[in-house]
Amino acid sequence: MQKFEASVIFEANIDACGSCYLVIYGRHVNGYFCAIPNWHISCEMAEPSDTFYNFERLIGAGIGESAARELAKAIKEIAKEEESGR
Repeated sequence: MQKFEASVIFEANIDACGSCYLVIYGRHVNGYFCAIPNWHISCEMAEPSDTFYNFERLIGAGIGESAARELAKAIKEIAKEEESGR
């Protein structure tokens, strides 16, 4: 067994397309990840600023296109706020 470090960049409730998504976005040994436990979804992600790739990953995980677009944008903005607040 190998053990790796993982860190959460932020956890936030994001309202998109009339639904609420509890987004946990973080970094692990292979890059970034997103977990949305209240939708039973998780996926690999790119850095927060890569909204196109993150949008594609969210769609692949089962989020609808409009919500995935809004979530990818929100992830970028929230991560930027977190970075500037450090």
